[in-house]
Amino acid sequence: MSSPGPIVVGVALFFGRSSTQLADFIRRTAELIAIIVSLVVFRILHKGEKPDQEYKEKLERTANFFVGAAMCLSGTAIIFVALFSPATERGNVIPGLIIAFLGAVVNSWFFLRYRRLNSQKPDAILAVQSKLYLAKSLVDGCVTFALAVITIAPEAPATFYVDIGGSIIVGAYLLMNGFITIRGRSTEVLQNKTMDIKNSMIEKDLRAMGVIMRIIPKILFTESGLRLLSKMPKKVGGKAKRGNMRVEEKWINRKDGSQLRICIFKPLEPVQNVPGILWLHGGGYALGSAEQAGTTANRLIEASKCVVIAPDYRLSTEAPYPAALEDCYENLLWMKSNAKKLGIRDDQLMVGGDSAGGGLAAALTLYARDKRQVAIAFQMPLYPMIDDRMTSNSSKDNNAPVWNSKSNYNCWKLYLGDLFGSAKVPYYAAPSRAKDLSNLPPAATFVGELEPFRDEVIQYVENLRTAGIPVDFQIFKGCYHAFEQVCPKAEISQKAISFIKNSFKHAAENYFAEQKKG
Repeated sequence: MSSPGPIVVGVALFFGRSSTQLADFIRRTAELIAIIVSLVVFRILHKGEKPDQEYKEKLERTANFFVGAAMCLSGTAIIFVALFSPATERGNVIPGLIIAFLGAVVNSWFFLRYRRLNSQKPDAILAVQSKLYLAKSLVDGCVTFALAVITIAPEAPATFYVDIGGSIIVGAYLLMNGFITIRGRSTEVLQNKTMDIKNSMIEKDLRAMGVIMRIIPKILFTESGLRLLSKMPKKVGGKAKRGNMRVEEKWINRKDGSQLRICIFKPLEPVQNVPGILWLHGGGYALGSAEQAGTTANRLIEASKCVVIAPDYRLSTEAPYPAALEDCYENLLWMKSNAKKLGIRDDQLMVGGDSAGGGLAAALTLYARDKRQVAIAFQMPLYPMIDDRMTSNSSKDNNAPVWNSKSNYNCWKLYLGDLFGSAKVPYYAAPSRAKDLSNLPPAATFVGELEPFRDEVIQYVENLRTAGIPVDFQIFKGCYHAFEQVCPKAEISQKAISFIKNSFKHAAENYFAEQKKG
């Protein structure tokens, strides 16, 4: 409606006029110019080679300025015309009414579309367009109402006040949002340069625990604190029931003759020919144990009968990279060799993990692809820790609850050892460094909007898709790291848990990878 709108409304002014209709003409003309500029900028940013960050930011500021200026001009025009235009209405305003009604419908659709696209793949231009179309749909709604009143009761005293009042309210709204957009103070967190996370930015159901979880990293996630925590005793046991599953502890041999402890989670009733998923626990590569996988295993078994295996891989405090990855790969090979005994289909071997475990899951798919000894059918690296460089906006000076920039730095330092800070870090250690993501299994992941890993996960998902890998991805607004574990009963956490279950169920029904013979 943006292209013909100004023309039709302009022509309609010769047949009938109201202050609302005249203001609408000015508004549509200014917004059409802003939309054209914004779309041109968007196409420049997403065509061919990616522009450098400085150039990208300059273009985005330009788009913000034109969109904001259009809002301010529209708001000023509407208020001016409403206050100083003659009150007498004349002629037929039905053409303007029809355009306004169609505009409200079409702009509402565009608003929902851009909001959905921005949630799937955050982009500053998409965020601005979403805001613009929301404003446009609200304006068109008010214009539709005002012109409908004029059409139905042109001589009624109330008509004048409807026309004036609606115009002033909409004009003020546009002025306010125009100034905000020009100054770059958008409420969209994804456009912020700094990651100073205020409590008001956090989803309301997560705020109380967020206060507590800001303190813990400051005290415990220092290098010395991580080393101390890693020495705490782990849960060790034989067989036990837990929820809807049985848990069994087992020891398998490494190549050097030492043993790796694993936990096997199975449904209570015996199973055959079900998917098997290797689940890798989180903890910044420095903390945690196999038992942490229990909650997720329970959810996966609920979603689709399966066998979940969790290795108690070596932590960075005892052995830096590549020890953890080697342990996970040993477990994956064992899982393949023992698939029949475990009741697992050997064409549905899957991997997943959360946080550092998600990073290991991503690394393991790359490692397995290159080794060509085992085929992985599906990967689920949830909010993975995959980029040691920590150069993205979300990873710098991030003080969010649970996991912040300092925690991230300390854990990467421990995990990489002598490699930390060098250009020699292999992509098996930090999957974000991988340049070739072809021939990897389909993926599902999500990330919190406020956490340090946000940008690196978004980029990794984009790179996977560019390589032709199907990815089910979601960003949860107002959420910090591992929010669904910290506050599992919160409404937004339940949505994240449903995402995990639904994605795994879909994978169990659709994804297979046949093992090579011999």
